[in-house]
Amino acid sequence: MVVAYIVPAKAGLTAQELDSFCKTEPDLALLARPRKYQFVRRIPKTPVGKVLRRELQNLEGIV
Repeated sequence: MVVAYIVPAKAGLTAQELDSFCKTEPDLALLARPRKYQFVRRIPKTPVGKVLRRELQNLEGIV
């Protein structure tokens, strides 16, 4: 399942707004469209700047 982890730039951004945008985006295949949008405070990264995917999965439910 495709999950999008989002650090919202503006308050009030909803998963419905993101899903509507993804559905209307012609360059995004249906299979690549996220099925779940998880809002987080920050994206955990290594000192080099790579995303720590395992830590990201542990952040589920933390907003």
